[in-house]
Amino acid sequence: MPETGRLTHTNVVFADDYIYEDSLSIPTWSIGTEQKTVAGYTCQQATTEFGGRTWTVWFAPELPISDGPWKLCGLPGLILEAQDAEKHYQFTCIEIERVSDGEPIAVPKKRYSRYSKKEFIEINKLWIEDQNTFIRKLGMTPPKVLQPDGTWKEEESNATFNYIER
Repeated sequence: MPETGRLTHTNVVFADDYIYEDSLSIPTWSIGTEQKTVAGYTCQQATTEFGGRTWTVWFAPELPISDGPWKLCGLPGLILEAQDAEKHYQFTCIEIERVSDGEPIAVPKKRYSRYSKKEFIEINKLWIEDQNTFIRKLGMTPPKVLQPDGTWKEEESNATFNYIER
């Protein structure tokens, strides 16, 4: 989406819809000999270094579609399972169903704030790791939580941003 070789990323952060478009490149794969069944299909293993991560995937030659989750593509069969070496990201197909009257996948029509990839990642990182600073940048006051001693304190985020690409 929106065209071959392009990928559209969207996200909702606080109350705003963000969007950016990125180009797609085909990873360089090493195809292994191991096999396993995923969603009822016999799959073959392949590995790649892509987007700053090492990926192991399982693709189904029986489904001759050179595609998969996220930006993982370029194998002689549909990728039905993918996992990075650190096990931070995993995609697993659980079922494939033929739909005769379904609607094509489309980016929902919304009023998106358009950003570059770098800006999009920075916004998401700030939102996840420091929501109070993000809220202040919007000109608002962060919420406070009542403490056991009767004082009010801004709630702190201890989340770590771990974007799929490095």
